[in-house]
Amino acid sequence: MFRSKQRHTNTENCFSALSYEDIIKAFNNPSNINRNEAMAAKIRREIDLRLGGVFSHFQTLKMKKYIEEKREEVLSYGPCQLPTLGFVVHSFLKAQKYNNYPEKCWKIDVHIKKGDKSLQIKWNRKHLFCKVSCFGQFASMFDFPSAIVTDIQITESEVTKPQPLTTATHLINCCKYLKLKASRAMAITENLYNNGFISYPRTETDSFPDNFNFVDILTNLTIDREVGGMAYEVLNSLQKPLKGNCTDNAHTPIYPIVCPSEFNSKEEKDVFYLICRHFFAVLSSNCLVTTKTTEFDVGGELFHYKSKTIKQIGFMKYFDYFKIKEKSDIDFSMNENIEVESIKMVNTSYKKPELLSEYELIDKMNKKKIGTDATFHQHISKLVERKYIKIDGNGKILPTAVGAALVAAYEKLRIGFARPQLMADLEQSLREISEGKRKSDDVLKDFIRRYMEIFEKIYINADSLCIEFSKAIKKFSEDIELNSQEKTPENTQETIEMDDEVSLTTDTRADDINVDRKSCIIS
Repeated sequence: MFRSKQRHTNTENCFSALSYEDIIKAFNNPSNINRNEAMAAKIRREIDLRLGGVFSHFQTLKMKKYIEEKREEVLSYGPCQLPTLGFVVHSFLKAQKYNNYPEKCWKIDVHIKKGDKSLQIKWNRKHLFCKVSCFGQFASMFDFPSAIVTDIQITESEVTKPQPLTTATHLINCCKYLKLKASRAMAITENLYNNGFISYPRTETDSFPDNFNFVDILTNLTIDREVGGMAYEVLNSLQKPLKGNCTDNAHTPIYPIVCPSEFNSKEEKDVFYLICRHFFAVLSSNCLVTTKTTEFDVGGELFHYKSKTIKQIGFMKYFDYFKIKEKSDIDFSMNENIEVESIKMVNTSYKKPELLSEYELIDKMNKKKIGTDATFHQHISKLVERKYIKIDGNGKILPTAVGAALVAAYEKLRIGFARPQLMADLEQSLREISEGKRKSDDVLKDFIRRYMEIFEKIYINADSLCIEFSKAIKKFSEDIELNSQEKTPENTQETIEMDDEVSLTTDTRADDINVDRKSCIIS
């Protein structure tokens, strides 16, 4: 038996699309396997496995018994799962704080009349928190029935076209514009890839290579009835795409390859054409917007009116999911006196902070480097499956009592365990392994040490942690139930309208203002 002394080199064939040209090119150009990337993936799996096993075991044995409802599932932990849950819980707590202490404010609304057009002009102060102070400004304007034009400014600005499509941006688009769940959007996108209609959909790369053949791709799309005309226009006015800052050194951004002759569902059709339109936007020009700001003086108080017109529509012609609301331009001249139609003092409040939607959560995960392009949707699905969060009928994400209590209990220890920084540091270290800047063994030792220190603090404080968890479950069970039943209140704002004369008396409290009903109308 003879053994060859020649050493064999392992190679890989990389391609980003299931097209004939891409596959042939890949097989004709084999490349060496990136051992660093393989080691980074290995370290990620090992850390996930170790941490998931240890902390899930601890939570299940120590904390699960404090949950009153019957729960057969393990009280699981994941290094990406907990900070993702933290985003949801902090969003919920922010909304709850507003519900408990809504901050009211007062503003002055003025309507002017130019010819046959009635316009609302906005107060430069925006609003005041003191009702008495606002009423003082309001009352001082009564002797001035006209608004004087004091300044006119015209500016031109660019709305930058989108960067080439990454997985995170694509999932955000699908959730935001198509109202799909991230897991459903990813399943449809992967099916389009498997059938050869789009490029590989799991990518962090937001730049196309300099030699990318856009012309052939656009030519393939011109035959489609729905987007063929757009593809032809873009082909004839092709602009260079923007260069991003991210690359996974493996795949191009997502792009369409060829249009399907038929679609399996309306959702699949919508996802494919969303990818097409984004691709056209990437190869188009920026949008140019002209803004004209006219400033008015009404009784010593400054107000303004802004008109917006699109000078060059650019990429928005194709990516029409994103729109700029145009506001008609009115021709004013300096020092012109404009008739004041009405003045109102309005009691309002800050817009209530909303719960996170799925696309907002993905955006946060992407910005804070929690997870990878392949796992954003998986982390959200697992949190739902493990009963840590739920998604309501409006697509807003609400923590369950268990999920909220878990984060709240860890936050009491002040060790940053439910915060994104630790996971972001790990992701950065894994990238450094991929780039050959750090040794995999050093990263493994470093993060096992860091998590061991956290585990020791948690274990020492296990009793107080469990007490906090128990208290938080009871509290959040009530709060979340109330939030689920909450309805949007009717508009009950108080409005004071200017008539002829106003008399004002106050006591020491800003809310107690008595207005002579003969002089003012309160509605």
